[in-house]
Amino acid sequence: MKKAIFLFLFPVLAAAAEKDIKYYISRAWLSNPEISGAKQGVVYYESLEQEARSYRFPKLKSFSYIAPIYFAEGDYNYFRSDLKRWGPYLHFGLELQQILFAFGRIRNAENAARLGKMAEEENIQQVKWKIALDTRKYFYGAVFAATLMKTIDFAGKTIDSAITSALEMMNDKKGDVTDVDLRKLEYFQAKINAYRSFAETALTQATAALEMTSGEKPGEFPERLLPETLEIRDREFYASLMYKNRPEIRRLSYGLEAHRELVSFEKKAALPVIFAGGRFNLNYTPMRTDIINHYLNDPYNNIDPGLALGFLWDFDPALTRAKKLRAQAELGKLTALKKQAAAGFPVELLKAVTDLQDKNTAIREAKKSMEAAQKWMIFAAAGFEIGSVEAKDVLEGLGAFVEAKYTYYQSVYDYNVLIGELCRVTGTDITLLTNEK
Repeated sequence: MKKAIFLFLFPVLAAAAEKDIKYYISRAWLSNPEISGAKQGVVYYESLEQEARSYRFPKLKSFSYIAPIYFAEGDYNYFRSDLKRWGPYLHFGLELQQILFAFGRIRNAENAARLGKMAEEENIQQVKWKIALDTRKYFYGAVFAATLMKTIDFAGKTIDSAITSALEMMNDKKGDVTDVDLRKLEYFQAKINAYRSFAETALTQATAALEMTSGEKPGEFPERLLPETLEIRDREFYASLMYKNRPEIRRLSYGLEAHRELVSFEKKAALPVIFAGGRFNLNYTPMRTDIINHYLNDPYNNIDPGLALGFLWDFDPALTRAKKLRAQAELGKLTALKKQAAAGFPVELLKAVTDLQDKNTAIREAKKSMEAAQKWMIFAAAGFEIGSVEAKDVLEGLGAFVEAKYTYYQSVYDYNVLIGELCRVTGTDITLLTNEK
């Protein structure tokens, strides 16, 4: 399975990779800016995890400076200062703190950040499946329009030939072609030209959207739109895939666990933090004489080291309660969202599977209709040229042919897009599971 997923992600690495739907999806997954933006969420939570972990290590602070000071000397019996003599005064201060015990708050913060990162990683997968679905729409939309252009061109040539035959019969006064028949043919010719303009616009728009999504200018599209090969399984099979692989489910689970850790973190906010501390202060200046008295602190020339064990207690019960309620509210929102997803995801899967099955049936029926309409059109066109059928028969046959072709390829387009929807719903490339039992 892992090998299959690797091949799905990186078909671009193959030497002779064809520019099919999988190629464009792989390009989109590599270069789409929406995915790049989603990856920044992982970076954000990685930084939070590193920040939380940093509280396990010593914190070293220094406050040091050098400043000018005037000369002074003396003791308790004598004192003299000279404002004309100035020199340097150096202060070097170093403070060390190491948290020893925080009642599990550091672990809560680390776990919340780690779980948040995992949730963002699932968000990347969620965005990827959305991008894959969009890519399918644009790629198959372009192939649909290009295929429809061929049908329209064929219909246009057929109607042009019928008009030419009608004019010849009218000029030679052969057959029963009337001016009304000719106007009907010209009317349908104008409609064909309108269809052609619509298909050309659709092809241009879909091609531009595909280039925007995949980051690569599309090359030649397949000659015609074909349904993807897929063995459609039962809903229970796809349900097992969904609960195992769908990124939204895992993202919600990780998010819930992260917020539980945050609630625990805020509940402990009123507890103190026990730490070990140390300091070292050095003061020196040649502009002051030493104070020879063990009961006085000399602020100008001294060394002052020290070690201590202490606790920091930021006791603010009102603020602590407010933060705890806010964290619980976020947890409640996610809990409700998970319940909603538990009810909605199976319905979403049911719709995706049944729609795919219906389109598969529609393709088979539309193909039969298309083949019948093609025969109808050919016989009508041939009969009109020899004068055995009326112009309306040609128009009806041709109209039925164009409509049947459109219906068939619309069904194929919908079917291929619905495969992408089922991939998104299950979080799995179901096209790679065709031969797996």
